[in-house]
Amino acid sequence: MRAREFVIENEILDEVSMTPTSLKKMAAAVNATAGMEFELIIPNAAEADDDYDMGPDYDMDEEFPTGRSWHREVIDFFTSGDYGSGTREIQRDIDKLTEKYWDWKGDQFYNWLSNNDSRLRELVRDQMAQEDDESDDDFDERVQAEIDDRGSDWDRAMDELQDEFNSDDQFEEYLSDEGINTMADFANEYNIQWPYVTSGDAGGDISIDDVAESFQQAIGRPVNASTRYHGGKREAGKYVVEPDSSLEGDNPGDGGLEFVSPPLPLEEMGYPQRSLY
Repeated sequence: MRAREFVIENEILDEVSMTPTSLKKMAAAVNATAGMEFELIIPNAAEADDDYDMGPDYDMDEEFPTGRSWHREVIDFFTSGDYGSGTREIQRDIDKLTEKYWDWKGDQFYNWLSNNDSRLRELVRDQMAQEDDESDDDFDERVQAEIDDRGSDWDRAMDELQDEFNSDDQFEEYLSDEGINTMADFANEYNIQWPYVTSGDAGGDISIDDVAESFQQAIGRPVNASTRYHGGKREAGKYVVEPDSSLEGDNPGDGGLEFVSPPLPLEEMGYPQRSLY
């Protein structure tokens, strides 16, 4: 095949204009957003250094949930973080806790029932009908036989007693008895690896919180700070400042920090340049 056969004659090719004005119009047409990351060496700034011992970050601890979705909340908490566990592993521990809860609840019910046996007899009597020619003593004997034999009327009476005994706060009462008030308590009880770690602050005297606050004042946007790499909370419209131990300054007190923007419209990515300090 000859080269000229590849030539498309009289074909007009449109070239996209790459001028800032044209790009701005194109971005506006599709509601484009952009984000950015940059690293800085901050003199005398604290940093999280890999040379420092890592330990559990219990600042991330939360109250143990007790609502309808508590299973999901526990799984989400312990599968997150840099050292999160697997879903199946956490589900096994949840199953253990649930089984212990139902055993506890059964014990609580029968302890309660021992103090309410007259109520059981009353409910069984309500389930049974006294015959017209049946004496009160004979009826009482028949009621007692039903209780001893645990018949169908006894079952229905027990169901009513269970409804009377059950309450919305029993799960919270069980957790309190077990000393499980927070996620950390649950982790300690079931030997679960804590998913969040921190190396603490190292380096200079200026904390990462100080840097984040100064940066926030400079750009006019809210900023979250974290002492852990990739540990900063990502929230809509908020920047994140966190340590980056891959950066090394010229002086021992210099701290390497990473600044991460949220997704923003292109026209909002530029800010007046100001000094952080």
